[in-house]
Amino acid sequence: MNKEFFIKNRKKIIISVVVFAVFLIAFSLINSTYSLFFHEDIASNTDNYTTGLLSITAKGNSENISLTDALPMSDEAGATSTPYIFTITNTGNLDYKFNVKLLSTGDSSTSIDTRYIRVKVDDGEVATLADLTNGIIKSDITLLAGESIDITIRAWLNINTPNSQIGKTFNSKIVTDGQAVYTSSNNDIYSGGAKTIKDLFTPDDTVVNNNITYQYDTTHNLMKDVGGNIRYYGASPNNYIYFNCSDYTNQSSSTCEVWRIIGVIDGKLKLVRNGNIDGYAWDNKNTSTGAENDFGSNDWTVSRLMKMLNSGYESEIGGSLYWNRKNGTCYTSGTATAACDFSSVGLINDTTRNMIASATWYLGGWNAGNVYADFIYGKERGSNVYSGRPLSWNGKIALLYPSDYGYGADFRYCSNNLYQYNDSTCLSNNWISSLRNEYAMWLLSPLSSSTYRVLVIGNQNRINVRDAANPADVIPTLYLNSSVSFSSTGNGSQSNPYQIDINNSGMETYTITYNLNGGTGTIPSQTKIAGQPLTLSSVTPTKTEYAFGGWYIQGENPILAKKYYPGDSFEVDGNITLVAFWKLKESEIELYSVVLQNSSGITMTSKSVIANSPFSYTWSEGSASTMGISRPKTVSCTNGQTAILSNDGDSYTVSIASVTSNTVCTVTYSTNSGQVDM
Repeated sequence: MNKEFFIKNRKKIIISVVVFAVFLIAFSLINSTYSLFFHEDIASNTDNYTTGLLSITAKGNSENISLTDALPMSDEAGATSTPYIFTITNTGNLDYKFNVKLLSTGDSSTSIDTRYIRVKVDDGEVATLADLTNGIIKSDITLLAGESIDITIRAWLNINTPNSQIGKTFNSKIVTDGQAVYTSSNNDIYSGGAKTIKDLFTPDDTVVNNNITYQYDTTHNLMKDVGGNIRYYGASPNNYIYFNCSDYTNQSSSTCEVWRIIGVIDGKLKLVRNGNIDGYAWDNKNTSTGAENDFGSNDWTVSRLMKMLNSGYESEIGGSLYWNRKNGTCYTSGTATAACDFSSVGLINDTTRNMIASATWYLGGWNAGNVYADFIYGKERGSNVYSGRPLSWNGKIALLYPSDYGYGADFRYCSNNLYQYNDSTCLSNNWISSLRNEYAMWLLSPLSSSTYRVLVIGNQNRINVRDAANPADVIPTLYLNSSVSFSSTGNGSQSNPYQIDINNSGMETYTITYNLNGGTGTIPSQTKIAGQPLTLSSVTPTKTEYAFGGWYIQGENPILAKKYYPGDSFEVDGNITLVAFWKLKESEIELYSVVLQNSSGITMTSKSVIANSPFSYTWSEGSASTMGISRPKTVSCTNGQTAILSNDGDSYTVSIASVTSNTVCTVTYSTNSGQVDM
């Protein structure tokens, strides 16, 4: 080729690689094949393309590989030219093996012949594009869930490109195709409650929304999104669950809050509270406290709402109040503060806190609400943020994504974009809309063109934006640890929510058993969670002629030991036996009255004596040697009781060996010269 001819004509030969991913996934785990296609508005976003569980991001100012004013060059020069770099990320929860292809999409009559396109990928050999099998430029790539790789591509015109190619262009697309690969990490990805929900999913229908075909399980109101996640959809799915309980061994509406299961997202069970905890600012910092302006910051990683919901911020105003179920001062709107009370809506105990998983929350945003669920799902996990903002946050409690709201709708009846979800049909067929009251509800995603605006479900139930410093309803959202399982009790309905199996949820537990100690009754053993008070059984045992005096810990002194009573809070950890303590009932004791009097009827003493028990009374009469002084002589008792009078010097005693009835005993006196009645 004549280089001078190229220079003279100054023709532009552009090789543009349009990054477009078509990901064909053979899902080996369920022995079925399906395709995921990501629809992208290229005019709006030319940097980042997401396909199902893989994303391809161009590093640089453009997705185009441009050879503007390009000249043919030698392979030596082309192999050392500035590369174009693309990042492929596995954003899903399965491992994948795939190929990367570079395929021509232009009209053959106006496109540069691929026989003259030379490419070098990473450190591989230089190749002619036309010689590559099926356009594969890199093969057999395996990416574990969450991993990324960079691919460098160099492209140039062959040194021998003929003049016939002048004025032509080359348009292509990068394509990834592959399949899920079976690994131990895939096998282990679903466990506990997540596996329960995943195993329910039995597709029986397909539904198209925004040119995406979704699998629907219309029996269980479950669907699979573009990321392979299993979600609940529709007006009223059976996705209720008891959570944040004061007593996980006795789960009910009086001991627990009711939450909703969003679905199995990234392999974990994702929950949202079934209602707000009140309205607060997302963040109300100003320029003097760390924001770029006076309207708050939309950086979740440092937001005041994040600090209120999560642990570790106790030293800051409002910090960790929800996490610790505390009262205090928190931020409202503007830079204002107010008293806030989380004593009835915060996390109740460590058992609940320990069930919450530390998860990666994606912080990608977008600039409008008139998008579809699949599109905003990709943006949440993408890189569209205000310059310098982080793309993710690792923590425990956050908020709903816009895509959660989007996928909550039944696409059979609602085909609108998220800005049009205020349509009455969309509202009545989206369970998440029922979580919001008449006020706006915060979402996690920022407006990517702003430093202070955040996406919300607005007053009209459409996706909108709001200044971070303004208040809106807060509905906590979280992931459960994979060890948290469901018990056999509960079916997810509103009247019978799922219940957490505390014995198989990774919690340290103890068994509390009851020893009735001769009593009667049925008191099953109880499970105590380490570090959490246990409410003892409300059942009181019985024993004939005895009163229940509480429970004491076996091995302790029955008399001196601390006593616990039915319904008490028991905080001692360990496998413990509680023993019943019995006291003889006073109402069951037969008592007799013994009255001792002199012959004048003056009472000397009166006592109640247990039936068949002895009685005795001793008193002193002074010196007995004085002539004429009366002394006790005899004693007689009524009702057949026999008493004995004895003395030891001046000390006299009346005793009855066994009292068998009420009796009055009379002591008669005599002087040294004769008897005297007193």
